[in-house]
Amino acid sequence: MSAKTETKPVKEDTGTDIKSVAINLASNLLMALPIALYMTSAKYVYEMMAGLMASFALAYVLPPMGWRRPHPYSDDPANRPVKRA
Repeated sequence: MSAKTETKPVKEDTGTDIKSVAINLASNLLMALPIALYMTSAKYVYEMMAGLMASFALAYVLPPMGWRRPHPYSDDPANRPVKRA
């Protein structure tokens, strides 16, 4: 009888890479902006919008550079998530 070799599936994309976290944070800030502006009676409009723009700029420049979130099935090798040991 031959021994069966079992291979465990490797889950590469957990959604916790730094780019995904930054995109999620920026998106949550975007959703919270109207509520925050209402609660502060629009006193800190420019500061809140600057913080929102900074969070999206940070999400854009984190590796991989650009607007795409790392994806394990990407055709572009530079857009695949980093494999953890």
